[in-house]
Amino acid sequence: MKTINVVGNARSIRSRQYGKLIDEGDCVIRFNLGCIHRTKWNKNLGTKTNVVVFSDKNGIWRRSTHYRIAYMRTKSWFTHEWPERTYLLEILGSPPSNGIMVLERLKNNYPNACVRLFGFDWKETDSFYQPREETKHNYKKEEEYCRKLIKENNWELYQ
Repeated sequence: MKTINVVGNARSIRSRQYGKLIDEGDCVIRFNLGCIHRTKWNKNLGTKTNVVVFSDKNGIWRRSTHYRIAYMRTKSWFTHEWPERTYLLEILGSPPSNGIMVLERLKNNYPNACVRLFGFDWKETDSFYQPREETKHNYKKEEEYCRKLIKENNWELYQ
């Protein structure tokens, strides 16, 4: 069974030493600038990255050209549709974050994978590399939905 480690950017992850566990995953997915701003916290965040998911294609592309890139707007650079966005928009009543879209895609496309989540606290803390910003996302509803996914799919949440 493949292990997919999904690493969010919550500041709270810096107080944990999950780096080794994260790096043991067959695939490590990171978000936005989390693939770059981690060297100070390798013990906490690990060093491995297989996929970077982002919403600001210009900012991340200039900084990181050696990872598989997934652009999470309505279409990716690889011209794949992201039907998860439309589905989640209906459920949440607000635009879904990249994190919840990735989790929904993992549920749909990798039902037998062991999925482990790190650095997800649904904006209880800032991102570890920047202060919290105003957002259109409804993190309370996203947390409820994510916890449901975690329970139904026997995924693991490391907080």
